[in-house]
Amino acid sequence: MFKEILNSFKANTEDVERLVNFDREVLQLVILSLQDLHEKLKPHHGTPQMNGGRVLENDYRYTRQ
Repeated sequence: MFKEILNSFKANTEDVERLVNFDREVLQLVILSLQDLHEKLKPHHGTPQMNGGRVLENDYRYTRQ
């Protein structure tokens, strides 16, 4: 019985790790999309509030690992 619990716990932790990695991938995709949008809007809107720069500045800490 203890072995079944241990195996189930191990499988669950592996699933959680895969979900966390998936979330990181999605966040990275969103950040890259925002960076691309920022580069396109920067020539037309000088302020960070209007060109997405402020969002990138605030969320930069999530891209560091």
